[in-house]
Amino acid sequence: MHTEIHVISFHDYQKKRRLIFRKTCNACPTQYDIYDTWKSKKPKYYGRLRWGYFYVADKPLGKPIYQAQFKDDLQGYFYSVNTEIKHLKEVCKKIWKIKKNGTKSKELRKKEK
Repeated sequence: MHTEIHVISFHDYQKKRRLIFRKTCNACPTQYDIYDTWKSKKPKYYGRLRWGYFYVADKPLGKPIYQAQFKDDLQGYFYSVNTEIKHLKEVCKKIWKIKKNGTKSKELRKKEK
C-alpha cells in the first residue's frame, strides 16, 4: 500500500535551519520542490524518483547533490514512508553540509564554470 505525504518539514532547532519538501507529484515519478523557508516563493532544490533513481539537484535535470539507486529499475515512488523519510533526511544532511561550508558542491561549482 502506498501512503502519500504532501508536505514535510525537517528542522534543526539548535542550528536554526529548516527544509520543506513539497511533493508536486505522487505518481511515477515522485517529485519534490524543496524550500528553505515557508515564505519562499521559489524552490531552492528539486527532487525526483524515477526509473529506480532518486536525485536532488539545484534545478530539474541539474547535477545531483544527492542520489540513490534502488534495486527495482521501474520504481517511481517510495514503497514505504520509512524509506522516504530516510532519504529525505539524508538530503537535508547533504544540503545543510553545503550551506554550512558556505560553498556549493563540487558538481555545482563545475557546472557554473
